[in-house]
Amino acid sequence: MKQIERIVAAALAGLVVSGVHADGVVNYVTNGGFEDGYDSASCIRYLSDGSTAIPGWTVVGGSFCIDWLDGDCGYPAAPDGSRYILDLKGSLCPSCNNNGGVRQVVTVPDAGQYVLVVDIYSSSDPNDSAIISIDGIETEVFGSTEKQSWKSHAISITASSTEIDVFIYSPDEHTSASLPLLDNVRLFNGDCNNDGVPDLEQIEQGILEDTDGSFVPDICETPCSADLSHDDVVDATDLGLLIIAW
Repeated sequence: MKQIERIVAAALAGLVVSGVHADGVVNYVTNGGFEDGYDSASCIRYLSDGSTAIPGWTVVGGSFCIDWLDGDCGYPAAPDGSRYILDLKGSLCPSCNNNGGVRQVVTVPDAGQYVLVVDIYSSSDPNDSAIISIDGIETEVFGSTEKQSWKSHAISITASSTEIDVFIYSPDEHTSASLPLLDNVRLFNGDCNNDGVPDLEQIEQGILEDTDGSFVPDICETPCSADLSHDDVVDATDLGLLIIAW
């Protein structure tokens, strides 16, 4: 019984913190995997400018500019094995050239160093790129050079306030019928060892190790005891196991 109580206490401690990954890193983005809020039996939800159907996000673009896809319907599998992804090029009207994007103002505890990481899926076509705008500063990113595969992109951020405006979109000049796909948007502490130097810079220089390619230094990753299912995410599955154990 005491062992169960310890498991319950640890799980509750982890579950109450929104966005905690199983390595103990806090993701300040709300619904960065687009898993919450898909309340339709359809394989695609067509979203237009101004839609807030995706909890935490606002759609920006024209009519039907975003496809919210159910991966169980045969679309590319999400990189982490989850279910839902976004297509930043609306497919309902291919001739409309409906490029879209999603925006979220992310609240962080303090001004300072952070890292934004996104997963992008594309072919080798340069039209599959996406633009990531952080407080108005834009960076163009591409999917993997291998066709039909995901690639993670990390951008270092120096936040001047406790709000960071994140806008990810497909540029208007892109004329492909679909893609790029977007998933797993996460924003976390970018100076986890508090030495005043961005973690990404130290990882790139080999000063800090990042053996799992998570863009988080190994010294700052700690196993999360609330990940009862050992799938690297603290979510409803772990809560179900917690209830069973109780």
